[in-house]
Amino acid sequence: MTQCWRHTEAQAEKQGRGYRAQKPVRELERRMRKRVLAFKKLQKMSGRKKKTTARMLSMSLSTLSSWERGWKDDCLGIKPLGRPPERPVQDQRNGIIDMIRMLWPEVSANMLMAMFPGVAKREIVLLR
Repeated sequence: MTQCWRHTEAQAEKQGRGYRAQKPVRELERRMRKRVLAFKKLQKMSGRKKKTTARMLSMSLSTLSSWERGWKDDCLGIKPLGRPPERPVQDQRNGIIDMIRMLWPEVSANMLMAMFPGVAKREIVLLR
């Protein structure tokens, strides 16, 4: 499962920014939640309590209950997270690129975020 997650995250990195980049990860999360809820349903049919099922899955009872509510509300619909993507203006982009060239390879995304506080981390990472 961890390899599948890492592969999906790597694919998302290649997609760029915004919902398009998040979609593969959000879809994987939804599939995993649906499988957990299906397992919970089977356990309930076998007479096990939700608390026992949560313990079997090494997850909290509140998380399992939250996923059940999400299923009832909108079938665990996929929603984008974070603020909407916004490209930095050309001057900012050029400034970031200049800093990367001057400080490479020691420059980190966190350093650049401190130098350019109005630019989203994702934008800085994509420029690196």
